[in-house]
Amino acid sequence: LTIMPPVMIIKDMGISDRIKELRAGIKLTQSDLATEVELTYVQIGGYETGKSSPSADVLQKLAAALYTTTDYLMNGSTMK
Repeated sequence: LTIMPPVMIIKDMGISDRIKELRAGIKLTQSDLATEVELTYVQIGGYETGKSSPSADVLQKLAAALYTTTDYLMNGSTMK
């Protein structure tokens, strides 16, 4: 008989949460970020609400604008 330790379930942030948190952390509006990555604020809002997902190309632009990596945006790796 194997006794397993209790498992703590923590709600993991998704890409939409990470984009929003990083954007707010550097005090950019959705409009500011959209201008920087050549999109519209509506598209940024869609990413932040999870209604749409950025393409690989857009993901790279978002990562650069938010001073992080695509891996952090997608997977929440601890290395920003």
